[in-house]
Amino acid sequence: IISSPILLIASFAIYLEDKGPIFYSQYRSGYLQKNIKIWKLRTMCVDSEKDGLQWSKRNDSRITKVGKLLRIMRIDELPQLISVLKGDMSLIGPRPERPEIDEFLIKHDNNPDLLFQKAKILNLKKEYLKSNSILKDLEYDSALEFFVTDLKLKNHMILEQYESAITIAKKIINQYPEDKMILDKLITCYKLSSNYEGAISFLNKFLDKNPYSKYAWFELGKIYFSQKKYKESKTSHEFAIICDDSFSASHVELGKVHEKMENFKRAIYYYKIVHSQKSSSPFSMYRLSRCLEKIGDYESSIKYLNEIVEIDPLYEKAWISIAKYHLRKNDHDKAIENLNMALSIISKNY
Repeated sequence: IISSPILLIASFAIYLEDKGPIFYSQYRSGYLQKNIKIWKLRTMCVDSEKDGLQWSKRNDSRITKVGKLLRIMRIDELPQLISVLKGDMSLIGPRPERPEIDEFLIKHDNNPDLLFQKAKILNLKKEYLKSNSILKDLEYDSALEFFVTDLKLKNHMILEQYESAITIAKKIINQYPEDKMILDKLITCYKLSSNYEGAISFLNKFLDKNPYSKYAWFELGKIYFSQKKYKESKTSHEFAIICDDSFSASHVELGKVHEKMENFKRAIYYYKIVHSQKSSSPFSMYRLSRCLEKIGDYESSIKYLNEIVEIDPLYEKAWISIAKYHLRKNDHDKAIENLNMALSIISKNY
């Protein structure tokens, strides 16, 4: 009764568009595979299945203009309330599928490609345990091995099963040592489980076999830095640069290491390399300006600060440092102006 005005308007719109039937019915597989008849508002053209059974797809040309709107608002599903009142369906539970589709899936249940696609769909539906259950049966399919293990790794990470994720990631990285994304995931799992010593041990063993992996040296340097082992971090990033002297990420990290060791001139050297490579970020430029300030070179510092706010006007730390520069120059109006800019950015962020 409540939905009848909506159904009336929708029915009128469907009829006006192509003068075809307003409702259509289908048989679906209900409880214990019992076939049940359901009714829906028609959202596709009249001859939508003239070529046989087809799954609906994104931007399906068979969907009418009115049907597209009804599907977005789920109004086309309202007649199914009749099936709910009859006891054939429930408001809560899995969507009943057409018997033909159920038969197709049962018939092809041993098809590895279809099973993998099913596992991917379950991952998208956030049913990670069910996804992994299917993937377990596909572990020995050599053609799908990489994709299966990668999806299992994602599922375990989302489920916060880091030990299992680490085991899988190690298996993949041993086969594909150049895969940076897998290495990132592996180190992330170590960090999330607070197993920094495990990460250091793995990376050292990995580098024994793959001494020219700049990404492994980089990750090792970052972990040493987080553990305040600055000398070890410095050595690791220096090896990363030996592998690739244009590797700006390790130049930035070496700048940070030398800052911590209060060797500001050396930090400036590395930050300037990044700047000369045209790969500097507002962060590395800000660190460069801070180091210049530490050695008393305020004029060079302000030059980089002004460059930062041209690139990223919302970088509030740069505005605060510019204000401090103007305070040193006793230009209080300029200092207040820049502080107000920083405050307005901070207030928007919070």
